[in-house]
Amino acid sequence: MLNVYVVDDEDIIRDGIRYVMERQDDRYSLVGEAADGEVALAELKELKPDVLITDVRMPFMDGLELSRRVRQLMPWMRIIILSGHDEFSYAQSAISIGISEYLLKPITGPMLCEALDKAAEDIRQEREMLLQLRTPDPGGKEKNILREYFLNQMINNELSKKEAEQRSKELDLPLHDLSYFVVAYTDLQHFSRVQRRQIRAMLEHHLEDYPGLFVFMRNGFQLFFLIGTQEMNSGQEQMHGALQTCLHELDFYLQLQVPFGIGKTVAGMDSLKEGAQSAKAAFNLHIDLHKSKIYTYNDFLAEPSGDLQDFFEQMGITQEKFFAGNLSEEKLALNQLAYLEENKVDTFVDRYFRTSDNAEVQSILYRYYLTMDCFITVGRLLAGLGCDVRKHFPEVGRPEYLFSQVEDLTACKGFCKRLLLLYIDARRRSDYRYLSEIEEARKFIQMHFGDADISLQTVASYVGYSPNHFSTIFSQETGETFVTYLTKVRLKNAQRYLEETDLKLREIAELCGYSEAHYFSYQFKKYFGMPPSEYRASRI
Repeated sequence: MLNVYVVDDEDIIRDGIRYVMERQDDRYSLVGEAADGEVALAELKELKPDVLITDVRMPFMDGLELSRRVRQLMPWMRIIILSGHDEFSYAQSAISIGISEYLLKPITGPMLCEALDKAAEDIRQEREMLLQLRTPDPGGKEKNILREYFLNQMINNELSKKEAEQRSKELDLPLHDLSYFVVAYTDLQHFSRVQRRQIRAMLEHHLEDYPGLFVFMRNGFQLFFLIGTQEMNSGQEQMHGALQTCLHELDFYLQLQVPFGIGKTVAGMDSLKEGAQSAKAAFNLHIDLHKSKIYTYNDFLAEPSGDLQDFFEQMGITQEKFFAGNLSEEKLALNQLAYLEENKVDTFVDRYFRTSDNAEVQSILYRYYLTMDCFITVGRLLAGLGCDVRKHFPEVGRPEYLFSQVEDLTACKGFCKRLLLLYIDARRRSDYRYLSEIEEARKFIQMHFGDADISLQTVASYVGYSPNHFSTIFSQETGETFVTYLTKVRLKNAQRYLEETDLKLREIAELCGYSEAHYFSYQFKKYFGMPPSEYRASRI
């Protein structure tokens, strides 16, 4: 089914399109509509429909400007423009933007269906094309190999600033012209080799949509995104936008779920290692590698709580080491810990200690090292769940306590097993990371659902986030988009008004934030399976 969003300032046009779509045997679904581009853009970011149908001339933001913004933010979306003006300049602008169809009013039902069918076929063909995408084998392309090698050198801080600038110029990578950088990271170990190639190929397919964006890999499974900008505050928003687009397409076309971590903004090429470390630290907060989710360093790790900072100092370790370790290639047996099941704990611990040479395990210092490694890893995962390991092991800050736990191999294993079981239990009972902000947003919506002007921007501003960021965390933590939740609240209250009052449908629509009774009736029927008038009659 094709998801469609309609923008037109004429009620009769929106009513007509809705009428046509309702009679197409579930081929199309109208997911939303608006009377101007400014309102539409906020909802489009949330709903991410397949097709946008928009008028050209509208108040606040016209259809051409809306189309430009949509092409920048959501390049996968097909755009059908409706225009009452047979002027070459409009059509020329629309073509330059990259719209799918340009239809002159008045349009008929068959004309609209033909345009939607063409969009559906384009999407089908693009999916087939993307499924066949492969990253070209760099074996015969020296420049690609050198670029990959150079970018890996940069995140390892292996080059001086002068050397880095020189190599950047030689390889036609404009890093030397950019001032600020944001790095994103994901680990593709659990994907097959073919899937890794498809993921990278799809990401690179959209590089042209995001100037200053680079994709490179390390060791065949560590994938990095790098965005360079001239302005300090623009990189984070651009990275969120780029990743949202890519994650949408990976899910839509390949049915692949990929989590990402976004690092902090760093200044200058010589700070890329710091940016990569912070991105990896953010990624390491993930709980499920099989779920598309974006973790941002600035949200969780930029300013640790006083208690957590005290803990770092007490243990004599840095925040970076606790959350991410370093970017060396030392791979611990604990790298599968996040998905460990309770019935596998004993086997896991036995295997963990068997990976070490028998002679080394006989050393109390080496056992201390292995146990600390386990403790730090479990502590990191617990912190990602919002838990403090010290509540369960309050003595752990005293070195003599840890030494008492590693006196022999049996004690070592017992301590590590308790740690692992603690994490598994916390994972089972894990709560939302943004619980307070989401609850505040929900309360605000419950109080203001009747305001026709309530939007993603107003709620995001209320809880102190940018619209893009709030949209991401709201959908990730609740499992539904902001617009879907707002619609549900409005319709549930409309249901209550229908059951408990004698108000007219037009009055109920207005009380629930709908300026048009027709659109209210359409949404109500879509949600409850019957029009509001029929629902009220069934309750008498």
